[in-house]
Amino acid sequence: KMNSAATPLILLLLGASFEARQLSRYKKQLLVCVGLRLVVFPGAILALAAVLGLRDIEFVPLLAMTAAPTAVNSFNMAQQLGGDSDLAGSAVVVSTAGSFFTLFLWITLFKQLGMF
Repeated sequence: KMNSAATPLILLLLGASFEARQLSRYKKQLLVCVGLRLVVFPGAILALAAVLGLRDIEFVPLLAMTAAPTAVNSFNMAQQLGGDSDLAGSAVVVSTAGSFFTLFLWITLFKQLGMF
């Protein structure tokens, strides 16, 4: 039962420790990272899936996997492996916030196109 609470708890703690000045510090990196993660990669992969004929039950999980925000575990890995944990944490927070909008847009777009 504790395992199921770990990821949401880490996300809450990460969001609480997030500082807005990190946005300006990592503006370029976050724009590239979050833009690729939430817009470019899902767009390319989902367009390819549509061209290949994936529909309904095959398409929906692919949409969920490709359009999801950056994993919380990337922050933990950056800390443990000596990476830039501030940048990783900022990427998690910004991509999670941005995914509320981009997921809505991806779902609406592909629903309108009759993919599911």
